[in-house]
This record gives sequence, C-alpha cells and structure tokens, in this order.
Amino acid sequence: MDWLREWIMQIAGVIAVGAVLDIVMIDGEMKKYIKPVLGFVLIISVIGPVVRFSEKDIAIDSVQYSTIDDSGFSEQIYLKEQETVIKLYEKKLAEKMESEFKNVYNQNTQVCVTAEAKDKNFGSIKKVDVTVLLKNGDAFDAQSLKKFAHQKFDVPLQNIGINFITEEG
Repeated sequence: MDWLREWIMQIAGVIAVGAVLDIVMIDGEMKKYIKPVLGFVLIISVIGPVVRFSEKDIAIDSVQYSTIDDSGFSEQIYLKEQETVIKLYEKKLAEKMESEFKNVYNQNTQVCVTAEAKDKNFGSIKKVDVTVLLKNGDAFDAQSLKKFAHQKFDVPLQNIGINFITEEG
C-alpha cells in the first residue's frame, strides 16, 4: 500500500506545483503554454503507476510459470486431476447404479462406489456398497441384486456389500 500513498502524494505534488505556478505566473504568453504542460504532467503522473504495474504483472506471470515448471508441480496437478476424475466417475457410476436398481427392482437405494485410482487398474470398480431402503414389511432378495450388479457393472460378487434400512411409513 506504500505505492498507493506515494502515487497520491505525487499527484498532489503536481497539482500543488501547478497551482503555485498558476498563481505566480502573470497573464502573458507563457501562461497559455504552462497550463497544457502542467496538464500533461498531471496525466503522466496519474497513468504512470498503472503502466508500471501492468509491466510488473507480466514479469510476475513469467516468473510464476517458470517456477511451476521447475518445481515439479505438474506431477501434483496430474495426481489432483486423477483424483478428481475418479471421484466424478464414482459419483456418476453410483447414480447410474441407483437408477438401474430402481428400474429393475422398483426399490430406492443409495450406492457408494469405490474405484481403483492406480495406473494399472485405473477406473476398475473395487467395491460397491448398496443400501436398500425398505418400507415396513417389504422383502428383498440381496443375492439377486448382487448378481445383477455383477453382470451389469462387472463388479466381483465378493466386493458388493448390501445393507438394509427400513423406512417408517
């Protein structure tokens, strides 16, 4: 914020010098030339820091880019992107499974999918947890749901967990 203070002081100084020169100068030929010159100096003092600031921005950006490339941040960015992709994949797959289970079994479910994030098996489904929301007195065949998930989504049977929650109503 010191630069702002200095900038304002510079503008105030130019205005003060201009006012003093305006008062001191007698009405003559020189006064009509002094006023435009003082106006020009005032414009330069107002615009000058903006131009210098924009030049510094460009220099800062180029330093940041070289720092990112040299520091190995690209690997961190790659890993973060992979993590984001896996989370989005898990979410979309869970939504798809919930929709399929609703269509086939006419039952509300909540699905949590865990997918592989390692390079070798990237995107393969490691685990699926299904919570079936039952109404009082409803019966449900968990084995049938496991087989359906195995066939439709290629999830190993041992990696599918099913839980039941009974809803009041």
